[in-house]
Amino acid sequence: MPYYAQVKDILKDAIRSGKWNAADQLPSEAELCEMFDVSRTVIRQALQDLMHDGLITRQRGKGSFVATPKIN
Repeated sequence: MPYYAQVKDILKDAIRSGKWNAADQLPSEAELCEMFDVSRTVIRQALQDLMHDGLITRQRGKGSFVATPKIN
């Protein structure tokens, strides 16, 4: 399994378990690189996938935030 997919699964589990609530800011890319001991490219791919799945939002210059759950 690629590193980015492993990182994505770990972050997804943390969000769903309540470690981070809606609108909480995730650690920076640099902090995530250190946390998982992977390159910034891996972190960016994982965050991009989470954003595509609707779990996080990204704001240029501010960081990544847990998205507010959508009501169906």
